[in-house]
Amino acid sequence: MTDPAPRPRAAALVFNDGHELLLMLRRRNGKTYATLPGGGIEDGETPAGACAREVLEEVNLTVKVGKQVLELDNRHGDTHSHEHYFLCHVVSGEMRLGDGPEGIRQSAENWYQPEWVSLNRLDEVNLVPEVLRGLARQLATPPLIRIPLNSCTVGKAPPVHPYRGIRIFSYSHPLGLNLKRPDSIGIRMRSTHETSLFLAQRTAS
Repeated sequence: MTDPAPRPRAAALVFNDGHELLLMLRRRNGKTYATLPGGGIEDGETPAGACAREVLEEVNLTVKVGKQVLELDNRHGDTHSHEHYFLCHVVSGEMRLGDGPEGIRQSAENWYQPEWVSLNRLDEVNLVPEVLRGLARQLATPPLIRIPLNSCTVGKAPPVHPYRGIRIFSYSHPLGLNLKRPDSIGIRMRSTHETSLFLAQRTAS
């Protein structure tokens, strides 16, 4: 007997400004685990559209769905699903258990609890599928951006406003020459979302 076709699902990786990941803590059939906000893709619905709808239903947040960062077949217990994972940015809403099916069927034996979880606590949580731990840590670390300083005045900050919270990572110069003024500066934005905005602004300018 062949296995039935896997159920299509979509889920969101959502980070706050504190680089915490939004998880749905679950208890079902005596087992405690955590998942990302998400659920089944309905007929005629795109994976990205399902992702946005599920996040709103489950955790009361309206999100902007970004790029797909993972696609996989997942077997967990007696369920088999084909899953699409998207990096999302919160647009509005107050995080809480939403008014969708999860909130309706909440009980002592089958409960849902959305929670922001710091990256250093991910190993304490039974996150499924397990591959999401490494992916979340990778996505939460914004890439290093090199900014040339040849158009900047010595002693002045590089032109990276209006973004706040920029952390200077390092100074560098070709050949490692010991000069008073470097030719570039390495920066990291507060989040991968702000990195995308900043790079788009630089490309357009």
